[in-house]
Parts: sequence; C-alpha cells; structure tokens
Amino acid sequence: MDVAIVPYSRETVDDAVLGWFWNEMEKDGLHKTVFYSGYVKSAYDFVAFIKTQAVAVFVVDKDSKVPMAMGWLTDPGDKRAFAHFCVLKEHWDKSEQCGKMGLDYWLNKLGLNIVLGMIPTRNKHAISFVERIGMKIVGEIPMIAPIDGVYEPAILCYATKEEL
Repeated sequence: MDVAIVPYSRETVDDAVLGWFWNEMEKDGLHKTVFYSGYVKSAYDFVAFIKTQAVAVFVVDKDSKVPMAMGWLTDPGDKRAFAHFCVLKEHWDKSEQCGKMGLDYWLNKLGLNIVLGMIPTRNKHAISFVERIGMKIVGEIPMIAPIDGVYEPAILCYATKEEL
C-alpha cells in the first residue's frame, strides 16, 4: 500500500470526511485519548476545530484515497507549532510512516523550525510513537495535562529538521 500526504483545505476535503474521521476515532476508542482535555467532544466540535484552529494533513492510501491517519498543528508561533497525530487502529502497522510523513511535511514543506508535542505521561503508546518517528523527549512537566478534571504530568517533546 502506497501512502500520500493530503493537506487539508475546505476546497479539497469535505466536512463529511472530517466527520467520518471523528467517527472512526470514536469506534477505535481514540477520541478521548487524542482530545484528553475534553475540549473536542463530538464530530461537530472536531469539524469546527479543524476548520478554525488547526493546520491539518491527512495521510491517505493512494489507491482508495481513504484516510489512514491525520495530523494537525495548533498554537502556531514564530516558525513553531504543537503537533498532534491520530493513526486509525486499522493502520497502526503504518503509524511510523504516517508520523514521519507528517513531520517531514511540517518541517520541510511548511518551513517550521521546530514541532513540539505534549503527551500525558500515562499515554505510553503515544510516547513510544513520537520516539519512533524521531521526536526527542525533553522531560516531564507536572500537573499540566487536564484529564477528567485532574491535572496530570505530561512529557514535552520536539523535532527539528536538522535532527530528523
């Protein structure tokens, strides 16, 4: 299976695809892990969030055009932003490829100097994922990740094009 990056735009990706991706995240039980703060709770919230607050990309199967994964940037600043990833369970065997393609797109095509990440310490799967795609762990910050109203520790990580 060959994969490709498809940058999100309102012209190229229909709202129905965003809604579908949310529904797939829900089926896989990933929505509460990805949106651990509870800020995004529904397909409607997700569509609005991606359309107004994020710079998103899809990783798709080139043949079927079906999204396998999605990544988005938030809190952009001076040549930096926070990265977020979700690879649907059916495609976890391609998760590293999807993640590396997302980082490459953001750092080389969008021209960011650094991509940051913050992951609740309890999410060992996501921490392992970011390490496998080349992100570096800086350390743990206490009481920063709001999960079910309780602030838990999270790790901070980053990637630069020079280090990938």
